Amino acid sequence: MHTAKQGLCKEEGTVCPSSDLDERTAAIHLVIASLIEEIEVKDLDRFHWIADSGLLTPAEMRAIGRHVWPKKR
Repeated sequence: MHTAKQGLCKEEGTVCPSSDLDERTAAIHLVIASLIEEIEVKDLDRFHWIADSGLLTPAEMRAIGRHVWPKKR
């Protein structure tokens, strides 16, 4: 399991200790990595509704969604 004290390494999808990331940045990277893994392993469909905010706002979650599920051309 990943923690907020870990960050993404240079190799995409890997996680390593990093103390230079703030909590919000770490959360964004971990959500992206988690969603990508779920897409690859469980064929996760795009989320369609973000009703509440926590550490990340609904707008930030929508931006993450656009990054993880780009529009098909």
